[in-house]
Amino acid sequence: MTEDLDRENGDRNAVRRVRKSAAWSASVIATAIGASSVGELTGARQSSVSR
Repeated sequence: MTEDLDRENGDRNAVRRVRKSAAWSASVIATAIGASSVGELTGARQSSVSR
């Protein structure tokens, strides 16, 4: 029983770690490119989706 709980907690922590590292790398990329160009990219993506 406790082994299953430990395994679940470990999976959750791994997911959290992946999410954190993904968000961190995304912010680093955004900083490297420049926030304005990222805004243009997301704006273009939204306009293409709305069509």
